[in-house]
Amino acid sequence: MSKTFPNDIMIEVTNVCNLKCTTCYSHQDGREKRFMSLKVFKKIVQEIPHPETKTISLYNYGEPLMHPDIWEMVLYAKKSHIKNVKIATNGTYLTARKSLELIKWWLDYLSISVDGTTQEVYEKFRIWGNIKEVLLHTKQMVKLKKKLRAGPDIELQFIIMSHNQHQVGLVEELARTLWVDYLRYKTVLIKDQKWWDLLPGDKKYSRYHPNTKKKSTCHKPEEWIVINVDGEVIPCCYITDDFIPVHRYWNIEKQWLQEIFQEPKNQKFIETVIKDKSTTPYCSWCDEWNIDLNYKLISLV
Repeated sequence: MSKTFPNDIMIEVTNVCNLKCTTCYSHQDGREKRFMSLKVFKKIVQEIPHPETKTISLYNYGEPLMHPDIWEMVLYAKKSHIKNVKIATNGTYLTARKSLELIKWWLDYLSISVDGTTQEVYEKFRIWGNIKEVLLHTKQMVKLKKKLRAGPDIELQFIIMSHNQHQVGLVEELARTLWVDYLRYKTVLIKDQKWWDLLPGDKKYSRYHPNTKKKSTCHKPEEWIVINVDGEVIPCCYITDDFIPVHRYWNIEKQWLQEIFQEPKNQKFIETVIKDKSTTPYCSWCDEWNIDLNYKLISLV
């Protein structure tokens, strides 16, 4: 039997996005595009047992800052004594007003994706994005944070790929000039053979390096629970596309969250992948939980 409830919850508040990033499933998985209602979100938060859960992440596939009630979701989570509330964003909707709201309502952590220091490089992956706009919004957020002496830890996230690996040093210089708190270098996730050309030439930047040790176990479903925008509960954020129907056992709108986690079917799944995930569909070839997905995390404060 696994723990009574996971430490972390990922809540996909929307699967709508204004960009068309190459490997993102928000524009490729065929799911209906929608925003989670505030009512459903509040039900989820109300059912989170304390103090087991330390963190909720308000993202999965989609741009969370496009949600009209995102600031109210942050506030409700914090008033409900969630220790850490996190948002990952492409930065295009991080306007001065949204920044002020997120600071005012106690967001704890904000990750801003910047996968290139020039427009030419940036837009090869962040299709339809504007790097100047993202950097302007980041500067505004940092400025407001300093002025108010409050606000979330802010990180720039840089996914190292074949077309941007030459900018690894440049993005650190950029992060320091922006006065953000952290710079996170991530290795690129490849779920489809058609994206293999994104892998950097320098093997040290790849999570698929031949020397990477493979493991036959996984503890992610024990540590995390994922709730998609339609209320469907799945055991892992790496389950996407056609594999979602295989693993979606419950819906938060119909059942209690803690009851879902303790369901025998879910507990059996957890016990199986902890012991040997090779017999489980999709999980058999996935190694993401067993390796370090970060190339490096640099503290700039």
